[in-house]
Amino acid sequence: MRILRHARGAAIGAALAIAACAPFASRPTPPPPFLSYAVRLADGQLGVVEVAGSVSGVTVPAVRLSTAEREGGRAPEPIGFRATGPGGGTLAVEADGEGWTVRCGRRDFTFSYRLVLTIEDRYTADVRTMLTSLDEDRCRLHGGDLLLVPLMETAPGVIVDVDLFPGAPVSAPWDVVGRRILAPGVGEAVGMVVAAGAYRFFENESAGTTVGLAIAGDWKFEDGEFFDLVGHIVRREISWFGDSPVDRYLFVCDRNPARGGKCFDHYGMHTGSSMILLLDPALDRSLLFDTPMSIVAHEFFHNWNGGAIPPGEIWFVEGATVYFSFQALLDTRTIVPAQYRRKRDAIAARFAENPYAGRVPVADAGIGDLGDRDMVNLLYDGGFLAAEAVDARLREATGGRVGLIDVMRRMYETGARADGEALDRAAVEVCGEQLAPLVDALVRDPASARLLAGHGTS
Repeated sequence: MRILRHARGAAIGAALAIAACAPFASRPTPPPPFLSYAVRLADGQLGVVEVAGSVSGVTVPAVRLSTAEREGGRAPEPIGFRATGPGGGTLAVEADGEGWTVRCGRRDFTFSYRLVLTIEDRYTADVRTMLTSLDEDRCRLHGGDLLLVPLMETAPGVIVDVDLFPGAPVSAPWDVVGRRILAPGVGEAVGMVVAAGAYRFFENESAGTTVGLAIAGDWKFEDGEFFDLVGHIVRREISWFGDSPVDRYLFVCDRNPARGGKCFDHYGMHTGSSMILLLDPALDRSLLFDTPMSIVAHEFFHNWNGGAIPPGEIWFVEGATVYFSFQALLDTRTIVPAQYRRKRDAIAARFAENPYAGRVPVADAGIGDLGDRDMVNLLYDGGFLAAEAVDARLREATGGRVGLIDVMRRMYETGARADGEALDRAAVEVCGEQLAPLVDALVRDPASARLLAGHGTS
């Protein structure tokens, strides 16, 4: 998720003009304004919260605020937006279809608005972008569903005070003092997930990285055992890449509200440094040591593939992530090889029976709104099998010395995008192997998709 920002060409031009007229004079650049938010519950039964923002150290006559840019789903719909100056007087606000412009006259100001957070069934069309949930005793809040942001440079560090359940603790992927969250910047505040209320909180160090867990509800397994398993998976994946993109993560685990029919038993969502796990409440202890735990490995792997390795092609972002989520379970002995083989064969069989196989190339499959389960399966299953084939080709060509994870580590180190072209380039750098012909045959030719399903690593 990105924050929309305006270019500051006019300000740069003005600075050049001043420099030309007075070459020996210098005017210190004022520090950027400081930003903070406060979130409180306005009406629990209606699911209404009030957000108040404060912008301090303003040096411009007007400030524009907008929602975070999103690739799909509904944007927040603030109600009753208003802005006030230092003395409490109302400031002029110009609203249009894309945001609000506050005429602050180079003065500090505050703004406030209300939001309805209980939108019916967020876990279908908006499952990947609407991550917020408000219940009677707890809530998880996604910054992109909650915060309006100024379209200007702001000082490092953003304070977010969350006061929804009196006395209840708060957890976030950043430092938390009481119910105050200290996010490094606006982008991090917008991308974070906050858990508040009746969650049970755990925190530990894994491979030099702080990992937190907020879990709610009754389960057929122990919280501590689940958190230990999360830690094993986190350490293994960090070891593949040598380090992690950030030094603090939060997993939020809750019961999946959308099951049955065309829905999935488990949903996982990765945003910023947060992973949301929506699990089937029937999940028992034995399944902690089976393939359902790939959801933990999958979402954490996205911190690299699709995160630090920016997304390019969705088949690679999701397919390689599915593949390595199961490798992480194998490596941590969460599952044994026989369980993996059963899962792999089930994926290949489902792909072979997919009505889109042979008609739609894997590279053209998309997640969409998750409503078309066959299309989603084509993407994930086909991507898994393609990643498996690429891994096998690399290991065969190098006598087992280099695998796909080694190539992805190079992509991480060089800041490459997660796509076939960057994959080919990194493979040549690491071991001299060209992957483009194989990748094209696997994911861009719908006819070869049938071969992929039938022969696995053909």
